Amino acid sequence: MTSILRPLGLSLLLATSIANAAEAPFYFIDITNTGKAVLYSESQTAPKGDLSYALVEQVGMGCCFRATGRKPARKGDDDMARFVADDDKPIFSHAVQFSSAKKPELEQAYGFEGMQTVTKKGRDTYQVTLQAGDPVFVRTCYSGEGLRVRLYHRLADRKPYASYYYYLGYDVEPTCR
Repeated sequence: MTSILRPLGLSLLLATSIANAAEAPFYFIDITNTGKAVLYSESQTAPKGDLSYALVEQVGMGCCFRATGRKPARKGDDDMARFVADDDKPIFSHAVQFSSAKKPELEQAYGFEGMQTVTKKGRDTYQVTLQAGDPVFVRTCYSGEGLRVRLYHRLADRKPYASYYYYLGYDVEPTCR
């Protein structure tokens, strides 16, 4: 009986570690017109070290920024939730400081801890390779007043493993299907 349970336990441990490696921590960055940047993630603690980012709708990566661990300053209408998870997971915001003297223009960006490369795979679809684990596929599209960001394990997947919405605050031409 013990000999049967041991391989089963090892299989479950291996499957869990593979699933966890495929879901590297994701973050979204709002680079505002005030020159400030805010990082949104599902983690209550800010990611550590220099982090890379990919600008939405652009191929390639930018480097580098650090999450300061401080809460970003907010005023008035900015108190509303701008970035939300579709499955109602809590989202936390952190102030961001760019390492280079030149900060990206007003834009939205995304990234994963351990992100290595970003390549275009189709219309609004990007493959992100990670230091550990399988690549992640990111699909973005606009819907009315916001940006949808969906994460997939495989390019052919129809259902994302995570989905987010970023409220832009102004009308855009919808591109989501």
